[in-house]
Amino acid sequence: MEIILYVTDCPERVITGNPLALHMPNDEDRQEFLEMMAETFEAHVIQLKNGDHIVIRKN
Repeated sequence: MEIILYVTDCPERVITGNPLALHMPNDEDRQEFLEMMAETFEAHVIQLKNGDHIVIRKN
């Protein structure tokens, strides 16, 4: 499994490195972006307990 992207609405949780971490505070924009990324990378979106999302792809 590969984590492609980490998306959060909290700027304190954005850490540089791999995977790419993005700060997206707008819920509607974030949902639209996550759907597009999942489709583009043939991946799955998982929402974490803290409300953040990860986009993962099985190898």
